[in-house]
Amino acid sequence: MNRKRVLWPLLLAAAFALGVLAAQVQAASIFLPLVAKASTGQETPTPTPQDMVRVQNVHYYASKQRFYGELVNETTCTVSAARVTLYLLDEDGLPVTNKTGYPMASILSPGERTPFQVYWYDTLPAWDSYVVVVHWDPTHLLTVESAVFTKGDYGGWKVTARVRNQLPVRVQTLAVGTVLYGPSGQLVGYNDPSGHLGPLDPGDTLTLTHLFDHWNWDTSIEPVGCAAFAVPSGGFALSVMEEGYEQTDSE
Repeated sequence: MNRKRVLWPLLLAAAFALGVLAAQVQAASIFLPLVAKASTGQETPTPTPQDMVRVQNVHYYASKQRFYGELVNETTCTVSAARVTLYLLDEDGLPVTNKTGYPMASILSPGERTPFQVYWYDTLPAWDSYVVVVHWDPTHLLTVESAVFTKGDYGGWKVTARVRNQLPVRVQTLAVGTVLYGPSGQLVGYNDPSGHLGPLDPGDTLTLTHLFDHWNWDTSIEPVGCAAFAVPSGGFALSVMEEGYEQTDSE
């Protein structure tokens, strides 16, 4: 195999830290978007090679410059599949152009699948093969193992939260928000979730502290409790290489 042909896909896969994979798995259930369910707080599942969202059944409609395909959720949790990016490669495996496409259903439960399409309006340059990058995230809440608040410097309050990824898949980025409660249960402090934390592998934990200042806490009320909320917020990316593909005018 030409070393240049595989170099760029391998670099792309390394950038997303998830590898280049062949899309050959079949799914039994038709696509069906469902409401995501919150985490049950169960023990950390053991990750397996199937804990991913794959691409399958790709077809190139040459006369319309369209790619059709399906995404299948092979994880054990509900996922959000926001988009796919399709890169066209030359005979050396280097990118010549790319385009973003969107799946028909953006929420997939375990085992479910959904169609997607990617198309170009402009005339395509010459190309030899392609790579499909899937951007996806688990939608379950992450486990907050503890959340405590203490008096901070200069009269503020600090909330320290410990978050664990109990899911069987890696969370690329996560958002953690914290709140303060008053003596009658009212919300007296609010910190918008920060969505640039992570990554967090299955079973790993993250500890963070937020200092509530005067603009996100009612300073006239002494808080008596706190809480933290953590959700995946980034976007996984899996590279799926279709080796040896060649264009034909009859497709």
